Amino acid sequence: MRLSSRDRAALFIGVGALLLFVIVRLGVYPLLDANERLRRGIKVRKNWTVEMRGMQERVRQLSNRSSGLQQQLANRSQDFSLFAFLEQQATQKGVKKNIASMKTDQQKSDDQFTHLQVEIKLQAIPLKQLVSYLEAIESPENVVAFKRILIQKNSKETDRLDVTIQVISIERTNNNGV
Repeated sequence: MRLSSRDRAALFIGVGALLLFVIVRLGVYPLLDANERLRRGIKVRKNWTVEMRGMQERVRQLSNRSSGLQQQLANRSQDFSLFAFLEQQATQKGVKKNIASMKTDQQKSDDQFTHLQVEIKLQAIPLKQLVSYLEAIESPENVVAFKRILIQKNSKETDRLDVTIQVISIERTNNNGV
């Protein structure tokens, strides 16, 4: 069977179109898909990089804060006692007679620090003395801060207050090779 030149041209065009379709479908599309996957992967990794830099900055800030805390603790007297500090300030500010109770609590928080907490209950204390005492016991240089303060009117004396104060501090945990 002999094909005319017109039929041969049509057959070559058809075969060429089929080959072109197969090459595009099996060669070009996978390359474009791979390229798109690479772009998405690069975008995801860029986002990870930005996130990692943010985390690095946060770690650096926490490290600096920890170093500052370490420095404050190093500057504090070696025999510092939160309970004794609070009693001393109460004596100096004239509120020791108003102390109904003082309870201490100690919680190990991690390998480096132990959290100390003292709850002080003051009864029938004048506002002026309370403010003076609060100013004296909040001590950043001694790493002492308030956790909670509860103030109520005294039921017997209207110009006096009943106060519960939770004061917190930290100290280095002693890890002598343990």
